[in-house]
Amino acid sequence: MITLVDLKIAVNDILNSKFEPLILVIAQDVEKGFQRPSFTTEITEPKIETLESQIETSCTVTIYYFSDLKDTEKSISVLDMQWQLPILFGNKLKVANRALEIIEPSSDYGDGILVFEFDILFYQGIEDSQESTAEMMQELHINLSGR
Repeated sequence: MITLVDLKIAVNDILNSKFEPLILVIAQDVEKGFQRPSFTTEITEPKIETLESQIETSCTVTIYYFSDLKDTEKSISVLDMQWQLPILFGNKLKVANRALEIIEPSSDYGDGILVFEFDILFYQGIEDSQESTAEMMQELHINLSGR
C-alpha cells in the first residue's frame, strides 16, 4: 500500500538523483535555517477516502527551491530550474511498483524561492488484514433435473 510518506520519499529520491551533491534536499523544518541552494518538499492537502473495496488518495506535492541569493545570475538559475523540474518529473511519479499520474504541474517564484507543485490522485485496493482459513471451493456439482 502506498502512503503519503512513500510519495515524499519518491519525490526526494528523484531530486537527489538529479541534483545531489550540488543542491541538497533538506528534510528539516526550514524555519530552523537552511543552506542555499537547496530543496525541501511537502505533501499538502491530503485527502484519503475509503470506498467499498479501495482507497482514493489525492494530495498536492510541493517542492520549494531556495536559490543561491549570492548568485548574480539568480534569475537565470531560477528560470533554468523552472525548466528542469517539469521535465525531471514528467507526467508520472514512480512510487513502489506504480506510476502515478502527475496532474496540473505549475510553478511560481518570489522572494528567492521557486515553488513547483503538482497534484496526485490514485486508487489502491484495501488490503484484507483477516485472511480466511477456510478452504476454497474446488468443484461445484449442480443437479438441474428439477427433482
